[in-house]
Amino acid sequence: MASGALEGRCLTLFAITMFFCIVCLVMVTLRCCTRISIKGFGSDDWLMLIGTVFGIMTFITVLCGCKAGLGQHDYDLVEGDYSKIKRALMKFQVLYCASLIFIKSSICVALIRLVISKRLLYTLYAILALSASYGFIAMMTVLLQCKPLKATWDPSAGTCSNQAIIVHISYFVTACSITTDFACAVMPFIILWKLQMRKRLKFTVAAMLSLGFLASAATIVRIMYLDSYFATHDLAYKVSNVVLWSIIETGIAIIVGSIPSLKPLVKSIPFFGSHHSRSERKSLNLRSGNQSYALGSTAPQGHRTHISCPSAKDRDKEDGESMKDSLISDPGIIFVRSEVQVEEGSRPNIGYRSFKSFTF
Repeated sequence: MASGALEGRCLTLFAITMFFCIVCLVMVTLRCCTRISIKGFGSDDWLMLIGTVFGIMTFITVLCGCKAGLGQHDYDLVEGDYSKIKRALMKFQVLYCASLIFIKSSICVALIRLVISKRLLYTLYAILALSASYGFIAMMTVLLQCKPLKATWDPSAGTCSNQAIIVHISYFVTACSITTDFACAVMPFIILWKLQMRKRLKFTVAAMLSLGFLASAATIVRIMYLDSYFATHDLAYKVSNVVLWSIIETGIAIIVGSIPSLKPLVKSIPFFGSHHSRSERKSLNLRSGNQSYALGSTAPQGHRTHISCPSAKDRDKEDGESMKDSLISDPGIIFVRSEVQVEEGSRPNIGYRSFKSFTF
């Protein structure tokens, strides 16, 4: 097989990387457009956007590595291919770590907006700090393992640290990654359990966010192949397993982190939207005690009701920065302000007001 030919594992790696590259680009583009349309582009969106930029650069680096021979056996490579492959691997490792720092930070910031308990808030801050710390350590390890940096892909240019140290640090970083992935997948269940939401909506949102278990699973599989860095034979073929599962982990993290932000877009599609139109909702009656009154009516004995039903778009504008609103807002919320005039003997009128909200 000629060098640069896409066959076997090389072709598999190329195809999967291309798939995640396209899907992640589409998902994040839709996320950004959706958040901008409701004037809710926040810090979690910026972090995800930066993480995706690094992620796309990671994917492109792997695609270039495949063209150089990453995923092929030694007997399929020609002189000079290993230098290109090692250079691509070095760039891949740095970009991979950078992308995960921002992606996990985005997910943590989004979850922080839903948290009420200080204990959960501090837990998320700890996850955020751990993700940034081990990602930075991994990046520095890759960049400083050889002096000068060129020696990473050209041994004759300088000296490099013991490869065993690099692998041990890789195990540590991967273990931390599994921990943070698992924590980010479990936290939605803990957070949403305490929120006042319909059970069906609560489980739907939690299920979407907890797809992060897939990213954690990919990381667990990846750790099984880390010893391939010790390989002295067929390095390009063996290390491709590490690259493959790293790509899957990154792609899933970007997709899962973007899905919840697409709720306003999905709800705008008639098939997925509410079954009742706005006009139908306005014809509904409110019941108070044993009497029902039409919207905007005045009840006997000086009981007046003021009903307003803001659109989902208006509610999003009120607090566009809040991920919580985009997750749990419901277009069927009616706000009611009641005014009751009470007259007792010769005493002056006493006004009483109450505010209620109804969800249907």
